[in-house]
Amino acid sequence: MIINPNDVAKDPTPIQFNIDIATLPTELLGRIFELNANMDEDPARLRQQSVAFTTLLSSSLVCQLWRQIVLNAPALWGRVVNLDRLRRVDREWWDELLRRTGNATLHVKAHAIRKTDSSEFSFLKRILEHHWDRIQVLEIEVPYPVMEHLIPAFQHPTTSLVVFHGEIIAPFPRHPSFSFDDPILFGNAAPSLRGFTSGGSCQPLGSVVKSTADVGNRSNLDASKDSP
Repeated sequence: MIINPNDVAKDPTPIQFNIDIATLPTELLGRIFELNANMDEDPARLRQQSVAFTTLLSSSLVCQLWRQIVLNAPALWGRVVNLDRLRRVDREWWDELLRRTGNATLHVKAHAIRKTDSSEFSFLKRILEHHWDRIQVLEIEVPYPVMEHLIPAFQHPTTSLVVFHGEIIAPFPRHPSFSFDDPILFGNAAPSLRGFTSGGSCQPLGSVVKSTADVGNRSNLDASKDSP
């Protein structure tokens, strides 16, 4: 039987695919879960809700097969460490998420931390202090008083960090107690760093990373667009 493409185009009847999702190979399901566990794909208006985290968590509750695949993939959980989203779940879940990441690399995002006496700040600081070597992507947008307490963590060398984004948001002090005049970021040793951006009053970071890049001889480093 010969099918005329023109006839197909005129036929409004949708093509039906009868595929039992339970028959999909586990490798394919794992790849789908991996694509969904991408915080970079979260819409800006929903980033504090973290679609990636919510989708991964929901996927682990669909059926026994899906749960087994997701729970046996620490890398998936390592990609959804979104502190803004964790504010919406019980505190026990914070440690559970870290436990599920195993020894996998971490993608960490924090945009809603406003005070240093908050549980969210303590949790972020704990991640930076105890899991610094595992952080591959770090995106932080916080007020000056919060960033001031995080700076010491950024001074340690790192072999895992690939992307860093740091931004200081209002309010800003008149007389900052720290500066970025010295090239101390990442101990001048971040050989895997490929992306660096800064914004707001974090502009001096741009000039610092240039020095860091020279030391590491990373020619493809994307320095801050806001740097002078």
